[in-house]
Amino acid sequence: MMSEQKDFVPALGRPELTGDYDRVIAVMTRERRWRAALWICSILSPAS
Repeated sequence: MMSEQKDFVPALGRPELTGDYDRVIAVMTRERRWRAALWICSILSPAS
C-alpha cells in the first residue's frame, strides 16, 4: 500500500474547515480594524 503525498496543507489544517478559513482569519487578526487603518494611511500618504 502506497501512501499518498500531499503537495499542500489545507487551510486550518483540515480540508473540511477550508470554507471557514476567511471568517477565522478575519476574526483572529481583527481585520476590520487593520483594514480601516490601512485605508486611512493610504489616503493620508502623498501620492508616489
